[in-house]
Amino acid sequence: NRIIRINDLEDCIELEPDAKHVNQMIEDLGLQDAKSVDTPRVKLSVKEAQDIEDSPTLDRNGATMYRSATMRAAYLSQDRVDITETVKALSRAMASPKEGNLAQVKRLARYLKGRPRTVLRYFAQSPKKARIIGYTDSAWAGESITRRSTSGMAIKRGSHLIRHSSTLQTTIGLSSAEAEYYALTKGSAYALGIQSLFRDWG
Repeated sequence: NRIIRINDLEDCIELEPDAKHVNQMIEDLGLQDAKSVDTPRVKLSVKEAQDIEDSPTLDRNGATMYRSATMRAAYLSQDRVDITETVKALSRAMASPKEGNLAQVKRLARYLKGRPRTVLRYFAQSPKKARIIGYTDSAWAGESITRRSTSGMAIKRGSHLIRHSSTLQTTIGLSSAEAEYYALTKGSAYALGIQSLFRDWG
């Protein structure tokens, strides 16, 4: 249910995710009167991460509420780059969510409350300048307990964003350079794959 607009005045296409999921998250989590926050997630210390792991497991209703909110956020994150990393972190607790995880998804909902809409704008561009460009970065040992790193990636064709992701690396990098190399490899593979797809399309 994305909203797609053709903006003739500015010669662009606008892509907007369905904002009803934000409103539904806020309602389901009972945050109608809550204040918004400036960031969807905060970096946790080892103690804070361990406190979440040690918090009680949610009951059936609480777990259902957590999973529903996380999946709505995952749906939104296809078009919202600002919450991709947070959704990645929340998705790890889907099997057995804890009370601490519920607090994290509530923070995301409060962030979305302050920023319920985003619009991706794709302006007309010259095909000759529309090169495929891949951007990668990594957060070395960003997960406080497991010490696993995160790979961030964005693939663009000229000024147009066509793919983005935030994923945990499967191998524990022993240095920031190693983590960056894993992120670079993944981003390069996706960029080459998209290049091959465009070549097939002529």
